[in-house]
Amino acid sequence: MIGRTISHYRIVQKLGSGGMGVVYEAEDLNLGRHVALKFLPPDVSRDPVALERFQREARAASSLNHSGICTIHEIDRADDQQFIAMELLDGGTLSADVTGKPLSVSRVLDLAIEITDALDAAHSSGVIHRDLKPANIFVTSRGHTKIVDFGLAKLMPQRRQVAEAVAVSAQATMDTPVHLTSPGMAVGTIAYMSPEQALGKELDDRTDIFSLGVVLYEMATAKRPFEGETPAAIFDSILHRTPVPPSQLNPSIPVELDRIILRTLEKDPARRYQSAGALRNDLTALRTTVTSASAAIPLAQVVRRPAFLAPVLILIAAVVIAGVFLYNRNRHIQWARNVALPKVANLVQRDNNLEALPLAEEAMRYIPDDPTLKQLLDTASRVVTINSDPQGADIYQRIYSDPNARWEYVGKTPIAAWREARFGFYAWRAEKPGFATVEAANIGISRETSWRAAPGNKLTFKLTSTAEAPPGMVFVPGGEFSLAIPGFDALPAVAMADYWIDKYEVTNRDFKKFVDAGGYNDPRYWKQPFTKNGRTFSFQQAMALFRDKTGRPAPATWEGGDYPEHQDDYPVTGVSWYEANAYAEFMGTSLPTMFHWNKAAGTWAMNYIAPMSNFEGHGLAPVGKYLGVGPYGTYDMAGNAKEWCWNSEGSKRYLLGGAWNEPTYMFSDADAQSPFARESNYGFRLAKYVSPPPAAASATIAWPYRDFTKEKPVPDSVFQIYKGLYAYDKTPLNTKIEAVDDSAEAWRKEKVTFDAAYGNERVATYLFIPKKAHPPLQTVVYFPGSNVIYERSSQNLDWHWSRLDFIIKSGRAVVYPIYKSTYERGDGLNSDYQAATAFYRDHVVEWSKDLGRTLDYIQTRPDLDHDRIAYFGLSWGAALGPIMTALDNRIKVNLFLGGGFEFQKTLPECDAVNFAPRVKQPTLMVNGRYDYFFPAEASQAPLFRSLGTSEQDKRRVVFEAGHVPPNDLVMKEVLDWLDKYLGPVSRH
Repeated sequence: MIGRTISHYRIVQKLGSGGMGVVYEAEDLNLGRHVALKFLPPDVSRDPVALERFQREARAASSLNHSGICTIHEIDRADDQQFIAMELLDGGTLSADVTGKPLSVSRVLDLAIEITDALDAAHSSGVIHRDLKPANIFVTSRGHTKIVDFGLAKLMPQRRQVAEAVAVSAQATMDTPVHLTSPGMAVGTIAYMSPEQALGKELDDRTDIFSLGVVLYEMATAKRPFEGETPAAIFDSILHRTPVPPSQLNPSIPVELDRIILRTLEKDPARRYQSAGALRNDLTALRTTVTSASAAIPLAQVVRRPAFLAPVLILIAAVVIAGVFLYNRNRHIQWARNVALPKVANLVQRDNNLEALPLAEEAMRYIPDDPTLKQLLDTASRVVTINSDPQGADIYQRIYSDPNARWEYVGKTPIAAWREARFGFYAWRAEKPGFATVEAANIGISRETSWRAAPGNKLTFKLTSTAEAPPGMVFVPGGEFSLAIPGFDALPAVAMADYWIDKYEVTNRDFKKFVDAGGYNDPRYWKQPFTKNGRTFSFQQAMALFRDKTGRPAPATWEGGDYPEHQDDYPVTGVSWYEANAYAEFMGTSLPTMFHWNKAAGTWAMNYIAPMSNFEGHGLAPVGKYLGVGPYGTYDMAGNAKEWCWNSEGSKRYLLGGAWNEPTYMFSDADAQSPFARESNYGFRLAKYVSPPPAAASATIAWPYRDFTKEKPVPDSVFQIYKGLYAYDKTPLNTKIEAVDDSAEAWRKEKVTFDAAYGNERVATYLFIPKKAHPPLQTVVYFPGSNVIYERSSQNLDWHWSRLDFIIKSGRAVVYPIYKSTYERGDGLNSDYQAATAFYRDHVVEWSKDLGRTLDYIQTRPDLDHDRIAYFGLSWGAALGPIMTALDNRIKVNLFLGGGFEFQKTLPECDAVNFAPRVKQPTLMVNGRYDYFFPAEASQAPLFRSLGTSEQDKRRVVFEAGHVPPNDLVMKEVLDWLDKYLGPVSRH
């Protein structure tokens, strides 16, 4: 566009772009002035709804004549392109000003008065903006504001006129504005919507007042009043949460400004300011008060006139200042203890650490020595050290799953201590002049996902000079890596060197260079033999297969040797593995191995990445349109187009990542197809290796999946033989109470040991007895996740505890055995993956016997109900659940959280496939749809179908979550299930 003349405007430079427009600076050749031209993107301009919205923006804004509203000069069409010519503004949006720290009170008031004055003018002309936010408020270089982007504006009937008209006559009518949305549809930016806007109700000018209230709150505190990890959570906050008064986040805010802002945020429109003019008047009055106070005669001058008043005035001033200080301090302390602390505790229990952390940090300002708050802060967060190579990079962070989240400035490396939410998923950015910007994503502390977390919680960003970084590629550090793909995750780790991988999928524009260079006619790029069904093709025969719709050498989705119009930045699709590999040769790069692709993709975090990516959508999208950035800065590795990798499986080649028209679980699942296949959703990206990949990474990889629909359980006669392997003699337990801890308010903790059913070993068991329930108590026996295999002390039961305390608080006892190979009983077992070995089988038998001996012990306790015992298995414990519970009918109810069938082969006598049909207890399975350990359709569903429990007594709940859904989703399901099958708990 640069240099082109559109109508009578010559394009000078591009200023910016967004989903609904591209803006250029242009010279008006008729009037000799510079203007801003806003064009609809080509892919949007064909949408009649988008076109109408674009035209409406011009009509709405051009009808307004106010210094605080961007002036529209004209709307026109030239060269089949619709555009708006508008005032060229010098400055930037308010978004930049509200990032990082609050504005001063005087600055907030100055800007707010200008904005409300402009809003009052718009409302007086019957125009509602409906998308007021910092990004749509421009601050000029002179410090004045202008409201921009009336793309969601609508004409408004005046409330008073309508009410009067209805009162006069039942036949009264009013002009109905043109709606581009159906009734009940919410439009706007989620974080700034009013409650009525979020609910899709009819709107009037008071919706803009609410949105402005959100902006004022953000200006005054540098935080939004309504936040959440997901859009649904933000909606819930807008509809139900009362914002913390701004002065609690910024003590410099006067009480009157507190009142004004909170009034704009009233959920009931009738309780808000009824007009922007009324709001402006209150803001103006407050500014006068603040200005007068700051202009008052300094105390030092007053006390000199006359001198004998000085001691009195000083004393009065000191008393007043001390009183105000003590009042504010006490108010903040009471808020921290009575409001913040209980809320933080509730958020931590629900695993909502992202929301708990900022609230806990704010409370720490006022009660820094509170031991409960310190413990909650440590539970909800971790402290990381952030560095870069080289140092001196500016680091930014934002919440990953919130599309409206702002980049928060962290600091310049090295950063000694930065606190982030534990298990919180973040996007990161590192910038340094002369170096390529690094983007990335990470998940707090996790064994699988410490993408750049070295020992000691260190995050390090490797920066590469712009001269050395391969164009369009991102850097991925080497190291040992195991495939994080279900069924493949038991394969040995591969040691990889540093490498580069494409930030985006190869686009049509990219691939066209290969076509135009005669790539289909040059055998140099086609180095792999063309073999299909045992037949080898010549180069000419193979090229005859790689034709487009019109018979030209090109991808299958092209026509006439070219891609569809306006799809330059779409991923090239309809290419075979051979074509992708030839293009890699042409570019001097390689198709990535599965190991290199998988490490860059971050499939272990699919529950965060997949929802932000192009799955189950309406078609391919331009690369980078979706926000699902990977651990090292790649885009669209989840969804959009499936991507060819180097590795083979027999005569097939692997495709990874899933496509736009596939379910989200395909991000972490593998696919293998004929290298000649050229489907419309097959694409690729390239890798560049610092050194050749190891042979193990490039090798043929056998397909490890088990198709559980084809596996048949052994008959009962054989199963009885297997069951006999798990039997043990009921010898004396020789119980010993090792310790009792009665310090907790809600429960008593006991550590008990007894003889194991094998060898001369002892089993330690922790019992948690609720203090406010009548015995005999219902009892839940716990089997933990596999992290306990790697830990060597049960003194701290780690994060499993958050999975259990709600059960104890419900009035039920929890029994936590220390199973063979876990904690202090470690014995050389180094993986929870099942294996076809006697070593593994013997351990399964021992785990079952440990559970059996625990049940034996429960039956010796008069305070525990012997007939109401539940099994609660988490992850590893849920996968073993069918074996553990099929063998012992003393267990009456099953809870399997985050489990499924395992893909690895094992001996039949310890294979859950043979045990699941023998499970008869009422069974609840709770899973995440994005579980990459136990995929929803390939692992979870087969286990559920196989359970021998009657259909009415088994239930499977699948949440939009990862491997183990968070507690706030799990608690109700678990407690309801226990209430239903063990009965409600009697408490006192």
